[in-house]
Amino acid sequence: KTRAESAQIPASGSSKDANENNHAVRSVAGKVWVDKSLTEWPADDHRMFVGNLSRDVTDDVLTNAFRKYTSFNMARVVLETTNMYYARVGGRRGRGARGGAAIPRKCRGYGFVSFGSARDLVQALKEMNGKYIGSRPCILRKSKWQERALSAQDVEETKALISARKHAEHQRKR
Repeated sequence: KTRAESAQIPASGSSKDANENNHAVRSVAGKVWVDKSLTEWPADDHRMFVGNLSRDVTDDVLTNAFRKYTSFNMARVVLETTNMYYARVGGRRGRGARGGAAIPRKCRGYGFVSFGSARDLVQALKEMNGKYIGSRPCILRKSKWQERALSAQDVEETKALISARKHAEHQRKR
């Protein structure tokens, strides 16, 4: 199954439920899914991408780096997927390679910071770009998450397109 097929995007007429917080429906590279983690973020925030983070950076470290800005809302690092985690710890679920204590998932090298005002976002971009967060100088830019959010109409159009592709594929196999 593709992400779009397994996304459980509501059928026509009930798209209001998934789009109550409209930015939770995502589309990247032709795939559509509902990203429940995005509902934690403020609806009308100004978000910044923070790149080149070392693997030991946590949400707290990122928060402390940007807390000084008055409209700071929250910060999150993106953690490695469960599959990456199990590969790193030797395939043993939840335990280290020797069966010891669980090893925490590591930062994937980037995260996001949310501000309530565009002014603080711009100020942070100017002041913090290239500053060390953890053991590496960070690379900052305005996040493009809003460009990837879909409206209810876009969701319906994408579902119709996916359905048409499946139908065409099925017809070719006959």
